[in-house]
Amino acid sequence: MAPVRFRFFLRQARRDSRVASQISASLGYRDLNIESTDLFKSSARESLFILGSGSSINDLSAENFQTISRGVSIGINVWAVHPFVPDVYSFESASQLDGIAGEVEFLEERLRRPEVLEKCPRVVLLRQRIAPGETQIIRFPSALREGVFVYGRANLVTRLEKNLRRELALAMDAFSAERMPSNVLLDNGASVVRLIMLGLLQGFKEIILVGVDLDERPYFWLAENYAFPDPQLAHFFPRRSGLPHDTLETTSRPFPVDTVILALADTAEATFGAKIVVGSSDSLLAQQLSVFDWEKTLP
Repeated sequence: MAPVRFRFFLRQARRDSRVASQISASLGYRDLNIESTDLFKSSARESLFILGSGSSINDLSAENFQTISRGVSIGINVWAVHPFVPDVYSFESASQLDGIAGEVEFLEERLRRPEVLEKCPRVVLLRQRIAPGETQIIRFPSALREGVFVYGRANLVTRLEKNLRRELALAMDAFSAERMPSNVLLDNGASVVRLIMLGLLQGFKEIILVGVDLDERPYFWLAENYAFPDPQLAHFFPRRSGLPHDTLETTSRPFPVDTVILALADTAEATFGAKIVVGSSDSLLAQQLSVFDWEKTLP
């Protein structure tokens, strides 16, 4: 990474770190510490399943979910509507100036389910994008509040794809050498990128992207074969069918998310000796990433 770009990247990360710390303190939560937080409450650091919203989720069998249970799992945002309770939930805040957003209340209700409270998953919460009081933060049940960790984010500075892999590698080296703030994750405007980075920094050697399809099909809760349909889901979390996945656009992010994930897969193997694979051959990423072998036995 050019020295000027790296200094800007580091300055951005430090600024976001301070904001994240202020917000976590104001909410009574804790800062995420990438190096020391025992986020996954497990000594197993082999396989991390990142659970997304794609339709391929509905193709998973009970045996597949047993496999996920034998590893470590983190569910992104609306995953809270799914019956399977992961080890960690990942949430962002919702911009809503007047009153509590209905979708926020809906997710809060799902987090109060007995099976969630019994498992007591940890939570990683991206710091707010606008001033406190102007963004709706999920009000977590008291049983979960002790395990909520707030973090910030920092985008790479380059906008040229030819620089992407090199600058990703240098950023990973900076994280590994603890030159970056411990409550900031590498970002590209997509939760899955931040969580891949979290998994790498937490020492996982295999990261499986499940339901990260990036195609034009509906979210799993809107698909006809979803086993637990609820009309409120379509109301609160709609998606216009037949359109490319929104993380593939570059209006609000430096690169399409698939470009960054593929570059991360290359640099993760070189830097951490870790593999990034997908959970379904239906994923757009399966054209270039390996598909996870659901028949194998996890350690």
